[in-house]
Amino acid sequence: FNQGKPVTKITTVEFGSGTESLAALLAGDVEFALTATTPVAAALLNQAALEVDDDRLLVLASIALSNQSHYILADSSKGIFTPRDLEGKRIALMLNTSAHYGWSRFVKHHGLDDGTITLVDVPMTLHLSLLQAGDIDAMVTWDPWGSEAVNAHPDHLASFSFRALDTVNWLLVTRASVLNDNPEAAERLLTTYARTITAINQNRHDGLRWHARHLGTDISSILEQANNIIWHLTLDWSIITNMESQMHWLRATTAVDEVTRITPRQYIAAAPLTRVSPANVTLPVYLTCPHIEGVCTP
Repeated sequence: FNQGKPVTKITTVEFGSGTESLAALLAGDVEFALTATTPVAAALLNQAALEVDDDRLLVLASIALSNQSHYILADSSKGIFTPRDLEGKRIALMLNTSAHYGWSRFVKHHGLDDGTITLVDVPMTLHLSLLQAGDIDAMVTWDPWGSEAVNAHPDHLASFSFRALDTVNWLLVTRASVLNDNPEAAERLLTTYARTITAINQNRHDGLRWHARHLGTDISSILEQANNIIWHLTLDWSIITNMESQMHWLRATTAVDEVTRITPRQYIAAAPLTRVSPANVTLPVYLTCPHIEGVCTP
């Protein structure tokens, strides 16, 4: 945007995590952000606690879904071969992220005594160096960070998957002021995602080749990552169920104050995707936010 007027080019900015991209959005440094559900849930709870309503955070769509994206990598030279061996260890993860939520499910599923485990809250970019230095014993990660660690230490890492324990939605989000100022920008971005995802699903090899070229690697190195992700563009029930479960977890495990119940009508803006591709919106109208003029009504 330039002095409130739309520009003709969409500029992308890369971040190491959805938490960082969301922080940039809330700071006004970017107009849209891509992030997993957990940081969005935390931000919505914080906005509700602060009674922020004039420039609320809004979900435009989910663009991808996976139950195999997050996992733990542990230094097997320290005797870590099973989930139980993580007790008493130091584990790096980013707090209040999808990795943190997945970790909580993992701990509960395996009956671990989390009181014996030290969580080290550091950015993803530091996990591998800390592991190599021996300052941590394991890391809760996702690709490409995890695959980089495996490539660096193929013989010394034990891996524990979150598969069947957690499903991650990647959400495209914005602020109400952005939609109020220029709703066409959101529609243009959603149209770009729709065309890209269609192209990926119709010609997977070309999509992988482009992705590999962008990352400066070969197709074989990202093949497993690609198999773990379902690309879609939708506003469906998975967004709501995922958001509800993570808000419940955040209220129980963090310092977020108990606030009035946050409903989907407060954070789902269905109008842009409805105008771009109405078949992709399967949520009923009463669960979206039609009361915000110019933002949520088709």
